[in-house]
Amino acid sequence: AVNLGAFPGNVAPAVRLSASVTSTSSGAPITFSAAASDADGDPLAYYWDFGDGTFGTNGPAASNSWTASGEYVVRCVVSDMKGGVASDSVIVTIDNPGTYRVSGRVSVGGVPVEGVRISVSSRQMTYTDSDGTYTLPGLPAGSYTVSADRDGSIFSPSGFANPVSVGPS
Repeated sequence: AVNLGAFPGNVAPAVRLSASVTSTSSGAPITFSAAASDADGDPLAYYWDFGDGTFGTNGPAASNSWTASGEYVVRCVVSDMKGGVASDSVIVTIDNPGTYRVSGRVSVGGVPVEGVRISVSSRQMTYTDSDGTYTLPGLPAGSYTVSADRDGSIFSPSGFANPVSVGPS
């Protein structure tokens, strides 16, 4: 179905992502499940991103295996095809990558903001989930500048100062 126009009163769906395991060896498959619901009863579409340049098919379950050691953000975005979206992610660790991660939450006035692009020193980027959280894995030890933007809005850091250092204590 193709939906065009405004949908006043449309309520965005909700989604919670789970994985059969979050740490395994290269080549071993991991199964993911997206528990999604829509208060309006709208049919839902699923977009899966496995964080390695591959994507899943439209549906509430997906599976993937990775050939390279690393940490990967697996994200599922659910749409009610009327403008309402929700997303959730889980981090999977393949082998022992020996890397670090930066994570946090973006909110305005205590309300989480979904879809904010988070980047570290132009090295890599991700987007915030429905609960405003993000994680950028796979970083070597070092110092990084964390930035956040969405539709031309710029967010100021709160609770930390740039640059952020990651690595052994």
